[in-house]
Amino acid sequence: MIFSSGLNATKLKSQLKMTAGRLEIDAAKKTALMKQNMRVVAELLAESPPKEDKARLRTEALIRDDSTLVAYDILRLECLLLMERVSIMNHCHECPADLVPAVSDLIFAAPRLAIPEMTLVRKQFRAKYGKQFKLRAMRNEGGMLNEKVVKNLSNHPPTKETVNLYMQKICKQYEVDWVPPVELTDLTERDVVATAVPGIPVTTGVRETDADICRKVQQLQTLDIMPPPFAPGYKKDSASVTSKSSGDDDDDAPPADTPVVVAMPCITR
Repeated sequence: MIFSSGLNATKLKSQLKMTAGRLEIDAAKKTALMKQNMRVVAELLAESPPKEDKARLRTEALIRDDSTLVAYDILRLECLLLMERVSIMNHCHECPADLVPAVSDLIFAAPRLAIPEMTLVRKQFRAKYGKQFKLRAMRNEGGMLNEKVVKNLSNHPPTKETVNLYMQKICKQYEVDWVPPVELTDLTERDVVATAVPGIPVTTGVRETDADICRKVQQLQTLDIMPPPFAPGYKKDSASVTSKSSGDDDDDAPPADTPVVVAMPCITR
């Protein structure tokens, strides 16, 4: 990187100081606004029925503001650090290695935050260290940026679990009796009611696998639970049996291909 006279040390120091002050002011404003929105979320969830869709939208905005505040704190401290090192940066051809993360963070954050003072700081760094340094910072080449700054200034929407967690914390703080609804997509396999298998009643809410069914059949086959007159070794009392004609026997006996329904005791898992 070639030394450039584009950096004005006096202006840069003043701009860094103003950027740090603006970050602190904006953080205070966001904090106050977040408290108001938290109360609104609690009121929406306290209604009957709860207005969960509206509350969820406001909660997503709260999460974004909360993430921005984390980045604000880091950037403000980096501004204060660079203020003390302006003279060093002014006399060095390249950015000192220990200042690369702080300088890169401000270059990366400036387009993502509506802070005019930070934009001026970014222009000074661009004039001092060149276009390629700026591009590497914007691309985070080599992981030169602070991970928390990148994460909290990203535009990725919060996950459903994160939104539910924030809403639960808000309800707890404002003493609102609300819990997130349970949806089928959030349940584990053991929580989902199994699809009915022919001949196997669904009573436990646990999916019956083929292995489970085979094991139960084997257990039944090893038990002597068949009631008379079907139990093995059972003999009828000849005195209690009346003689019947061969025709009557054919009429009373079930067809060979007709299954016999036998009541069996329930087996506890």
